[in-house]
Amino acid sequence: MQFTKAESGIRKIFISQILFIIGFATSLITAVVSMLVHTMNGETQNQIVLTPFTSYLTYFSISIMMIGFIMMLIGVFIACVDDENFKVALYSIVFGVALAIISIVWSSVDAVGTITNLLTTLTSYLAILYIIQGIRNLAQKLERNDIEKKGSFLYKLFSVLYIFETCITISLLILSDISAIIPFFILQIVGDITSFFQNLLFMLYLGKAKRMLKKKKE
Repeated sequence: MQFTKAESGIRKIFISQILFIIGFATSLITAVVSMLVHTMNGETQNQIVLTPFTSYLTYFSISIMMIGFIMMLIGVFIACVDDENFKVALYSIVFGVALAIISIVWSSVDAVGTITNLLTTLTSYLAILYIIQGIRNLAQKLERNDIEKKGSFLYKLFSVLYIFETCITISLLILSDISAIIPFFILQIVGDITSFFQNLLFMLYLGKAKRMLKKKKE
């Protein structure tokens, strides 16, 4: 039994996670540097240098993560041929894009932004969870209990991380409203670190799934 479409799709999703990790790492550096800039008193030479530096890092982070998103979208689209869970993941991603567009169009309405932020977090996690479930199904069919059990663990872990990240998102919105700059940056750093390790674990799991399917194909 071969799953050539799933193997090709998961390979692309794997690459997308590498790009996401680079993006989150860059975002983490940006948050740390931004916090340092805001702690400086007066318009120092360091501020003059660091402020445009954070802007460049932000643009780079957004660009690399956009490329990663496109790679993930293509990978899930290809993989859904071999398992229905990838199709649900695809729907979650598309719905997340629609939410992002709504957020941009209605950016002047605070309530809309808050709701779309929370729902976007949900759709992102749903996409990951359904990808994991799809890999678990393939592992069961290929009698790879080790991959299935690893997926089961990550499924539960990421479900808990979703609750944690939702709390961070809500806290960031509150801190932003009350202009608590330093606590905002600290919480943002915590969120970026969480996202970094989450994507690292997900990438490692995708690597195992990729090797499993490649070995079966050979």
